Amino acid sequence: MPQPETTATERSAWLALIALLLFAFAFASACHAQQLHASQAAVLSDCQKAWGRTFQGWTQGADCGNMRSTGIRCDTRGMISQLDLTGLSLTGSIPNSITSLTALTWLQLSYNQFTGRIPARVGNLHFLRFLNLEGNSLTGSIPDSITSLTALEQLYFSGNHLGGSIPANLGNMVSLVGLDGGSSTILFFPSP
Repeated sequence: MPQPETTATERSAWLALIALLLFAFAFASACHAQQLHASQAAVLSDCQKAWGRTFQGWTQGADCGNMRSTGIRCDTRGMISQLDLTGLSLTGSIPNSITSLTALTWLQLSYNQFTGRIPARVGNLHFLRFLNLEGNSLTGSIPDSITSLTALEQLYFSGNHLGGSIPANLGNMVSLVGLDGGSSTILFFPSP
């Protein structure tokens, strides 16, 4: 027995239904992937404790889309890719756990009142392209691990109280095009 032929209208309806289902599946997957990952929430919790300040929505499972107003952008896995906390009058130190945000490409902590040292393991942030720590009260020297940031394009740390020598392997930072240590910072290049 021959199969009845489908009309162009029926084919169009089926294709539209399939396209709608694919779109709905992709949208549902993207929404689910935008939930803040538990490891990232733990780091944000450390930051809030170190800075004595609570940010609404900085919790595990939070919708990353809603976190943009607090300076956070996530990738599709719920990992923090950008953290911009410029000029929020944050105090305390930058917790070492911030170096566990390994998907970071942008870290802007400028114009706060941070004290203490730049975290020694800052070199763990291998995807970092932009780092701005200017306008704080950071002390100590620039960690040698910073030279592991071969993707880093811009580095700003003026307006702090850093001292010592600039790491000898600064030349490893092949992508670096912007560097500002400022005139108030006493740094020197090591002699060969």
